[in-house]
Parts: sequence; structure tokens; C-alpha cells
Amino acid sequence: MVGAASAGPLLALAYAGRLPRELWLWKQEWLLFAVPLVTVAALTAIQWRSFLLGGRDYRILSLLPAGVARRVSSGGQAALLLALALLFLAEGSISRLAFAMRDSAHPVNWLVPVVWFRSLYMRLLGVGSATVAAQAQLAVVASMAAVAAAVPCSLLGFRDAFGDGERYGAGVVSSRLGARLAGRRARPVTRAVSSFVSAALLRSGSAALIARGLFLVGIALTLSGFIGIALRDMKYSAPVLPAQPLYAPAFMLPFFALVGLRLSAVYPAVPGANWIFRLTEVPGSTDYAAGVRRAALTTVVLPLLCLVAIPYAVLWGPLAAAAHVALALTVALVTGEWLFLGFPKIPFTCTYQPGKANLRVTWPKYFAIFAVYCGLLPSVSVRLQASPLAWAASVGLLLVVWRWLVRLRERQAGTGRLVFDDAAHPHLTLLGLEWRVGDGGDAQVTS
Repeated sequence: MVGAASAGPLLALAYAGRLPRELWLWKQEWLLFAVPLVTVAALTAIQWRSFLLGGRDYRILSLLPAGVARRVSSGGQAALLLALALLFLAEGSISRLAFAMRDSAHPVNWLVPVVWFRSLYMRLLGVGSATVAAQAQLAVVASMAAVAAAVPCSLLGFRDAFGDGERYGAGVVSSRLGARLAGRRARPVTRAVSSFVSAALLRSGSAALIARGLFLVGIALTLSGFIGIALRDMKYSAPVLPAQPLYAPAFMLPFFALVGLRLSAVYPAVPGANWIFRLTEVPGSTDYAAGVRRAALTTVVLPLLCLVAIPYAVLWGPLAAAAHVALALTVALVTGEWLFLGFPKIPFTCTYQPGKANLRVTWPKYFAIFAVYCGLLPSVSVRLQASPLAWAASVGLLLVVWRWLVRLRERQAGTGRLVFDDAAHPHLTLLGLEWRVGDGGDAQVTS
């Protein structure tokens, strides 16, 4: 038998007679229900358009306007992604809070489905209190509601193979794109690319899923940090979090949003726009890179920094908030240029060849970058805020790096053409070696 010292704190309390039997395996039971819940929710979010009615379905059934249906569907998908990301990232904190508030009317017992289904499991075992019984009833009601919502949506679905939401969005985006490219004002290509990238990022289901998912991971990390701070202040967990959690969101949210934009940019969102850009391409023009830069700044970076600037100004005052947001803005500018360095495409227009991202080799690099943005930059920002000279020097250095990256991207754009068809990997790799037949008829290897 495993000793109490090696069985964990809960089993140690159980052996000491200070913990009821139904709480002996709380952590194990919590994981037993949390992992399948997160997995199924993730699969549902990924296959969202296969489960819910689309714009064409709603027009056939005359239930809602197609635009309203699409916005409601996107909002539901985003809420589901945020909930599962938060449950996955803050699983330990939520579990400890639920354990501490297990016999009370705390919101965690009525908002977290893991609590409901664990309570149902305990009721089936014949143990539990009146609170556990009420939570078990929530699990039964939620299951019945899910079935009641899923069956009509499945039976009434008239979805076409291509997805009307994508086709409707393609028409809107392509028409706007054609109007932009037909303009005669200064730098119409830059405005056209910026408008197209922004519209595709907001309207395309496949591309927006990746971008939105990465951004919601950043939101979940931010919220889980605040949950951990709240639990630490309530003495429910150890003080393992940084002392200045408010410094992280200004770096974390733009970082995840920009990474989501970069990862989703390789997927085609609007096929019609591919040919519009092909027919109007100006070889060697730097306006395409400028359009991507403008879209990333106006659609991703500035809205997020304006959003986080409000609580910063309330808590720290306008001057300190402006200094922190300005530092975060320069970091985001450098990040955006670095992510799209050597990207010879217009986002969402190139064909996609699967299997070209070798994540088994590149994941240490991405993990190191994540650690820098989410761990190092907030602590460095705390020190820079205390020294105006160091802050000014850091902002100036970042601006110099940003301008250098802009010039480098412009040189790359000026010496090449846009890529619209992504080449697949060759079926046979020769490693630079070729066979040829010598004068004597012998086969020889040349490099």
C-alpha cells in the first residue's frame, strides 16, 4: 500500500481521518471529468459550422436575418473557445476554489460544468449532501438541454458543401476589394490589402477560427492569472504568481493576436480575391507589405491597446498608463514586422499545402518566445516604468529596430513577386545529389 506521505495531501488527510470518503480522490475525479469536457468542447468549436445552422439555412427557414445568425454563431463559438481555454489553463485554480467552496452557494459551483458532473457521479455512488444533489440536477438539465438543442439543428440543417457563410462573405469582401483596387487616390493597393485582410479576418470562418482561438488563449491566460491572484489573496493557493500581473496583458494580448493573424494568414479565405490580386499585381511594389502592416495595426494592435489603456488609466493615472501602452505598442510593432518577415504572400489569398509546418522542430522556439513575452517583458516593464531615462532608451531602440525591419521587408518586396500557389513538398528529396553516367558507362554521384 502506498504510504500517506507519497499519496498527496488529500489522501494524507483521508488517512488521518480528517477528510470524508467522497473527497479522497477530488483531484483525480476532477481531471477525469475536466479532460473529456475540454476535448469535446475543442472538437465542437473546431467543427462549429457542421453543428449549427448557417446563413443559407436561416434564409430557407425564415428564422433570422442571415447577418444576425452569422454574428450570433460567431459569438457562441468565441464564448465556447474562451470557456474551454480558461478551464484548461486555470484548471488547478478552479479545482482548488471548487474544493474550498464545495458546500456553499459559490458561483463556481453553478458556472463550472465539471462540478455538476462530478456531483452527478457522487450521487450515483450514493453519497453527497443536498448541495451535491442540486448540482447533480444541473448536470441532468444541461444534458437534456444539449440534446434538445442539437437534435433540431441536425434535423433542420440544409447546409451546402461549400458553406454559404464563406460564399456570402467572399462576395462582400471581393466587391469591396474591387472597389479599392479601382480607386485612383494615393496608394490604393495599400488600402485594398488592408481592407481585405481586415474583412477576411473578421468574416472568414476557417481563418478567423485560428486567429480567434489564439487570441482567446491570451485572454484565458490573462483571466487565469487574475483568478490565481484572487485565490492567493483569499489564502486558497500559494503565492506562485508574479507580483505585478497587470503589466502582462498589454504585451500578452497583442502577441497572441498577432501570432494568430500570422498562423491563419496561410489559409485561403476568399478564393475570388486570389484572382483579383493576380490580375492587378504590381511586381516589386512595397504597397502590399504596407497594407498588411496597416491591417495588423488597425485591426489587431490598436484596438487591444486602447482597451487595456482604460483600466491602466484608472488604476495608475493617465501618464503611467500612456508610458506603459507606448512601450507595449513599440513591442507590438516589432513583433508584427518580425512575424511577417520573408512572407511573400497576401494573407488569406494563397493556396495551402498541409504538412509544411514542422512543429516538432520549431516548438522550442515558439515556447521561448512565449516565455519572453509573458514572463520577461512584464517584469522588465516594471523596472522601466521606474526609470524615465531607461524607458525612453528602450522605446527609442525598439523604434529603430522596427524601422530596420520595415526597410528589410520593403527590400524583400521590391526584389520579388507575390506567391499565390503554395508549392508542395517533393515526393523524393535528393539531398543535393544527382546520378549521371560516366564515359565508361559507370554510374557516378555528383553534388
